[in-house]
Amino acid sequence: MLGKYHLFEVIGDGGFGEVRRAQNMETGQFIAIKFAHLVANRSLSLFTESEILSQLQGCEGIPKVFAYGKLEVCEYMVTELLGKSLMERFLQCGKRFSVSTVGQVAVQVLDRLEFTHGRGYLHRDIKPQNLLTSLTASQRTIYLTDFGLAKKYINEFHIHIPYKTDTRIAGTLYFASNNTLKGIQSSRRDDMESLLYVLIYFLKGTLPWGKREGARSSAEAAKLSTTPTQLCAGLPACTLQALTYVKGLQFEEKPNYVYLKRLFQQLWKPSKNECGFDWETAGFERGKRRSQSLATALLPISKTGLLSANRRNRRLNSTYIRKSAQSMHIGNAVRKQAVGQTLIQPAFSPSDDESNSQEDTIKDHKLPTMRRKLGVGL
Repeated sequence: MLGKYHLFEVIGDGGFGEVRRAQNMETGQFIAIKFAHLVANRSLSLFTESEILSQLQGCEGIPKVFAYGKLEVCEYMVTELLGKSLMERFLQCGKRFSVSTVGQVAVQVLDRLEFTHGRGYLHRDIKPQNLLTSLTASQRTIYLTDFGLAKKYINEFHIHIPYKTDTRIAGTLYFASNNTLKGIQSSRRDDMESLLYVLIYFLKGTLPWGKREGARSSAEAAKLSTTPTQLCAGLPACTLQALTYVKGLQFEEKPNYVYLKRLFQQLWKPSKNECGFDWETAGFERGKRRSQSLATALLPISKTGLLSANRRNRRLNSTYIRKSAQSMHIGNAVRKQAVGQTLIQPAFSPSDDESNSQEDTIKDHKLPTMRRKLGVGL
């Protein structure tokens, strides 16, 4: 593309367009390029998102933006290449995160939102798909991405946007705040409420309004009728405390980020020897189980090989003895006729292996060859 970027596979897509992994041919750096179709009179664009990201640079957990441009039919934005989303990690861990992982995710995303709100922006689309992990396993950073729906909530004079109703719903129904569903103008409290729904989803594996069938209105009604106590039943006490606090915030009120972070820090103890996230442990345990299952699978084969080898040796020896006995018997009979002497006939008793079928015998003849091949492979 433009003689500068080498495009690879699609790593994300949606209504906006798609995201591709790419490489800068001048520097060799791997990057991500987000494409969106050019649509006339569209308020949201990659240019707006790139401008917002430019205002948020310098914060850990905010992706770096390198360039913006237009092609014939689309626009593009070049950003830092990141790892898998928390939704992918969630599915990788069997749709359940431990309280320790949820606590770490909560504290990091609260840091990102505090920084974003401090610069005067609302995210308005907090969901697991927009929370990405770092590309390298050694860097345990959660990134807040996709600022396509982000919006200024204060103007250049630091005046808060006015309270309005009958506004269009922005974000995802599953994680949107109740005030947003009612058509109330979004503010900082709505980002916080969406984050809490995400955290509860990580702890429970589902949300009660997600299994509703039928029209969108039924899901909205189920969501609006669910109380914080019902939603947080069976979860750590800090989730109910945080949700009750956030739902009590006023439209223009600044959330107490420090208080919320302290609540979720109770779920884990920050230290130099952190246990890491669930997907790191799950990957380790999965590799360990795979090695153990492989070793377990190979062990019976080795024992079976040894037993088969012993059986074959016994069969070969038995066959050799029988043939030798038969030869001796024939030889004795011939010599008896020749010299008129009675020779001692060797004792001979058929072994149990003689009852083998013809198919087993064919296998017996083939086994020594298989054994040699197996021995070479081992």
